[in-house]
Amino acid sequence: MDIYIYIYIYIIYVCFLLLPKVAQVASVVKKLEDGDLKLRVRTLEVERMLERVEIRQRVMGAGLLSALLLQISLGTNTMTITSNTAYKFNVKLS
Repeated sequence: MDIYIYIYIYIIYVCFLLLPKVAQVASVVKKLEDGDLKLRVRTLEVERMLERVEIRQRVMGAGLLSALLLQISLGTNTMTITSNTAYKFNVKLS
């Protein structure tokens, strides 16, 4: 007999717990029907395009970084050569 009381209480609890959720779903459906709420759906084509754009951005970033590092290394070597040449010929660099 006690088990039936617990089952009855559980059923009442679930019913009262689900009522607000049902009302929320009904509210969302009403907003969809009225046009106040729009669903956004991404297609596979858009996902692929986004992946390609991300790959291009990574490649461009890596290219820019390597170009910057090359420029820095060439500039450092040029400064070293210039300072060595100036030292040999006893020229003051300003």
